[in-house]
Amino acid sequence: MDNIKYIYHLPFSERSEFCKIMNQNDKWEELAGIWMQYDVLTIQSLRKEKNPTDELLTLWGHFNHTIAELFVLLSRMQHYQAMVPLLSFVEQRFHRLFYNGEANLQNMSRKQLVNKNTKDLKIGTQNFNQRALPQQSVNKIFNQPTAQLGISPSNSNNLLVASPAAAAVFLPSPQNTGSNEKKINESPLSKTETTLPQASYSELAIATDGWNQHNILGKGGFGIVYKGFWKNTDVAIKKIRQKGSDSDESYILQLQQSLKEIKILNSRTHENILPLYAYSFGGEAPCLVYQLMKNGSLEDRLLLRQKTKALTWMQRHEIAKGIARGLQYLHTIGDKPLIHGDIKSANILLDKNFEPRIGDFGLAREGLERDSMKVNN
Repeated sequence: MDNIKYIYHLPFSERSEFCKIMNQNDKWEELAGIWMQYDVLTIQSLRKEKNPTDELLTLWGHFNHTIAELFVLLSRMQHYQAMVPLLSFVEQRFHRLFYNGEANLQNMSRKQLVNKNTKDLKIGTQNFNQRALPQQSVNKIFNQPTAQLGISPSNSNNLLVASPAAAAVFLPSPQNTGSNEKKINESPLSKTETTLPQASYSELAIATDGWNQHNILGKGGFGIVYKGFWKNTDVAIKKIRQKGSDSDESYILQLQQSLKEIKILNSRTHENILPLYAYSFGGEAPCLVYQLMKNGSLEDRLLLRQKTKALTWMQRHEIAKGIARGLQYLHTIGDKPLIHGDIKSANILLDKNFEPRIGDFGLAREGLERDSMKVNN
């Protein structure tokens, strides 16, 4: 147990048990939003995962957080059930957080039972304002427009911070909610610096043959990716759509996540990072135009989809080296390393020569200063 210190050291069985507990009633959202202080965009992305707690642990583990740190956060949450799988992996001095907390919780439960029969149960507005459960606080945070969440303005050196000015372009004004659709599709990049060209929605429609379903390359929670021919060039066009079940806030978060990707890809070009050619925010739906990766994703090739040939060991070796080069570039190009946060085979795309390109920067975050970064193998 002495060597088990960091989040990524947690054994599979205990990690699975912890994830099972935190996924119940979406308690991981309180942990991520209030205690780990992740932003709304990150939480929105994690919600789409099959096992959001596991993805959260992976993301948090990238910053070398320890099991003891997680144990303390759970104590502050008063989520003692989730602390049980971690007890064996923290020092004895931390155990009092669990046992004292359990005792306090039991005492509180007894007092509530004693007072139950004397409590005023009259239904009235005065009773609805007396309780403030942690989960209600979480929901309040998640349901607010991003511009109201105290997110740092983008005039800092952090390219990943959503700008309130940019968010305001998307958000409907209280005086004129009828213009929401127009505001959603206005270009927010007038508030940011970018050298990317802006394509018109109509020319992208022509490039995809009227958004022909035969040109669909893939679908996801963000929308649909089409194959297109634009400016005499083969491209992949991501059309960001609002599903009927999505709220305006959810859709706005998707758009802000796309803004983050535009800023990153525009500022960090590299032969192993997916090139972004243009963007469009002026039509029926926002769109991003990427270089077409003719060999699909690494996941497609590993699973032999569309009956493709298996990758040779030499190809796999070169792909691994290319991914490493791209990550090394992201980690060293700026004052602070850029942590992709979601490296997996589905997010590694292959061009016609099987050169890998890292894509999908929706979960990217800036790390600590390089001179204080600690990596354990």
